Amino acid sequence: MTPEEKITNFVFKSLHNVTQNGLSIILLGTINSEPALVIIKHLPFPLSPTQLTSLTKTFTSPSLIGQNDIYTWLTAVHLGPVKLDIIHPATAKHISKYASQQYRSVLETPSIYTTHTLPRITRLRSNGSVTWVHNILSGAAEQDSILFRNEDFILAPDLHFDGRSREGFHLLAIATREDIASLRDLKVGNLEYLKNLERDIRTAARDLAREKYGWRDVEDEDLLVYVHYFPTYFHFHVHVTFVGGEVGAAQAVGKAWDLRSVVVLLEGRKEAGGRGLEEVELRVTVGVESEFWKEVFGPLREGREPEGV
Repeated sequence: MTPEEKITNFVFKSLHNVTQNGLSIILLGTINSEPALVIIKHLPFPLSPTQLTSLTKTFTSPSLIGQNDIYTWLTAVHLGPVKLDIIHPATAKHISKYASQQYRSVLETPSIYTTHTLPRITRLRSNGSVTWVHNILSGAAEQDSILFRNEDFILAPDLHFDGRSREGFHLLAIATREDIASLRDLKVGNLEYLKNLERDIRTAARDLAREKYGWRDVEDEDLLVYVHYFPTYFHFHVHVTFVGGEVGAAQAVGKAWDLRSVVVLLEGRKEAGGRGLEEVELRVTVGVESEFWKEVFGPLREGREPEGV
């Protein structure tokens, strides 16, 4: 089945979620009787003078909302382009991830991490959850999406970046090494690696923003370079967005950790004679539909011991 056939064969079941103040919706349904998610996002308005000249001529069915002195408010129909992201077949984890859900701020102690979180991370990695990452790094898949590569990482657009919107600019730097699953695996011995990684990612992303996307005024200070904990998948990767860009749960306190600040935290562990970030308490944000809430933090909150993996 071609990508185009997937969208035409999608059978709608329910509205799964609404994000970005209604600019993006997520539909749950099926394709060939298999679960599927379709994420529909409005693309930005055109900005070229040629397109802007005729933009208002594309509106249809204007309807008056109200008028007062020099101010007039109307609604109108504008069927502009949209971006479609299709996940098929969608697993229960995908459906849970993209669902509207509440979040909880929890304290993950070193003991909770070692006893309960780490075994679940190991289970996820052994169950093939990062096979798609290995396919990219090995050259078996998605090579046309790679924008930059060196011995330490590859840089590619995030799934939800449309390639046009400055506010939506979002690149992913995926580490080539496989021994770091998350922020928790970082050791004091990784300090030089992380300093070089942050510098090289920032430089590559800045150059791409200028040369590929045409934003010639972008400077290092315009970029946010950060990691997630908990991440969506457990293979070390770094996010790059613009300061003042689209802010959501992905950049929230307890989710996003500035990479340079992580370096400073590790330097503190080194001065204290520690080994790494598996030794520190972290306050993290967890979705109530995630396995980490359902299997670890939810039971702990209720005074129950989480079940073993």
